[in-house]
Amino acid sequence: MDWSGSPIRDFAATRCTGLLLQVGVLSILFVGWRLPYVSARSSSDQAQDQERTLRTRAEEFYNLIRVGSWSQAESYVTQDSLDAFRNQTKTPFQSYQIDSIKLQPDARSATVQITIKVMMPYSPTPFAFPRASQWRLVNGEWYVQIPGPPRGLLKSMVQQPPSAPGLSHREPLPVELKFSNAVYTILDAVQPGQVKEARFPFTNVSDHVVRLGEVVTGREWVRLKTEKKEYKPGESGTLEFEVDPIHRDYGYGFADTITVKTEPGGATTLLTIRMYVAPSVAANGKTEAQE
Repeated sequence: MDWSGSPIRDFAATRCTGLLLQVGVLSILFVGWRLPYVSARSSSDQAQDQERTLRTRAEEFYNLIRVGSWSQAESYVTQDSLDAFRNQTKTPFQSYQIDSIKLQPDARSATVQITIKVMMPYSPTPFAFPRASQWRLVNGEWYVQIPGPPRGLLKSMVQQPPSAPGLSHREPLPVELKFSNAVYTILDAVQPGQVKEARFPFTNVSDHVVRLGEVVTGREWVRLKTEKKEYKPGESGTLEFEVDPIHRDYGYGFADTITVKTEPGGATTLLTIRMYVAPSVAANGKTEAQE
């Protein structure tokens, strides 16, 4: 039967066209609805890729430091902090572990938390030192940003009286108090409730009376005990410090830098106390927090 030009043929064509239009509209709606989900997932995947790349770079960097390959490690350091890296004390460590990696929202900077283990003199086991390093993404590659010394400390170390007229350089300050040792290591781990002492013997090697000026410790729980302030030429003495560190739920190594100024010469001496602080968890499993 020929239905060409008939009402039945026209109805069927109109019905098919309507169905096709509905399917097309639904397809557009579903595609538009899925786009934000796909975009968000891509952003998450990108952050995970950056974290994996950063972890690889950090492992390569710390492996070089661990074996003492400082020159090779420089290729992982930002250009503006190379000098700070080169001026650091070169002390390789025994082992390390990456504890966490935290990317900033822009995924162009991050903080890498690590724990390094260092062997100390007269200690049968290595000390654990928690450390945090800052990393930046530069031209698609991760580089570590090495901080410089604190400006206040650096200024106190290099500050000197004005030079005499006509001198183009500053003369070194004379030594007034000569210390037997600038580093004191507390050999036994500092247990919760213990208070340790650190001693620095010295002699007045000048030809005049020397007075102790400012004695500044790096932490408030490192306190000066010595009360005597003046020492005659040739006289000896000892700077004694009381050490009562804060205990955490993990053990950690610590080095406190002490700045000692003398008068009238204005010379500055840096002393260091090294120690290992035992964790606050007692044998019975309870935590002895020390504020």
